[in-house]
Amino acid sequence: MGGDASEHSLGVATIGSHTGPMKSPCINVCEIDRQSGLCTGCLRTLDEIAGWSALSDGRRAEIMRDLERRRQPGGAPGKRL
Repeated sequence: MGGDASEHSLGVATIGSHTGPMKSPCINVCEIDRQSGLCTGCLRTLDEIAGWSALSDGRRAEIMRDLERRRQPGGAPGKRL
């Protein structure tokens, strides 16, 4: 896959790496909401986006699970895990 992102059936991009595919919530709509501090496309913080490839599989899975809460009204203020 060589680092290319492809659309997964659940709307989650899969990024190829030497250790296998890495799921990412990135949808290539990259704009940070100043009020919430979250990307309007993937709902991650700048720190989460910047460190995504270095995070453990477990930490990435934690963030992915938290994205549904972030989508809910009022879900963004407690965004930082």
